[in-house]
Amino acid sequence: MKQVKCFSFKCASCGGTHEGSPCFGYDTPYFYSCLSGEQKEAWGKLSDDLCIVENDEEIDYLIRVALIVPVEGVEEGFTWGVWISVSESNFQKYVENFSSDSYADHYFGWFSNQLPYYPDTLWIKTNVCIRPGGQRPLIELDDSDHPLSIDYRNGISWDKAIEIAQVAMHASDA
Repeated sequence: MKQVKCFSFKCASCGGTHEGSPCFGYDTPYFYSCLSGEQKEAWGKLSDDLCIVENDEEIDYLIRVALIVPVEGVEEGFTWGVWISVSESNFQKYVENFSSDSYADHYFGWFSNQLPYYPDTLWIKTNVCIRPGGQRPLIELDDSDHPLSIDYRNGISWDKAIEIAQVAMHASDA
């Protein structure tokens, strides 16, 4: 039987003890966060789970999802709350069925956040897995040679999870 540990570590950056599987999220998609306040007001619509950015050239439709990277020996994986750009038709289907207890689907999407630790994560191909009952969708990453995709596919060690968590927690401290 495989032993499962509770994730806990002493942080090399702040000296504090952090408990629970790492979970980091983004309140906005990367490109929305790059807009000025004036542009957000004119072009953007943002809620906890949905975002539309409409300018003169294009319209982007984004949904908030969860990416779970397995951690060796830990029951709950390393979770990233990120945004995915989807087509207008898939966005509309998602909105129409958001609270449905039976609707489940899969959509193609583009990764729309830049994660710390990893090289450029924008535009990684994803498969968005819509879950019933208003649960936040999960994503699967395209099988590629990007380090995040490799970690998603193969899982990460306890030590690597700690290293990534420390970078993510203290990225703005530098």
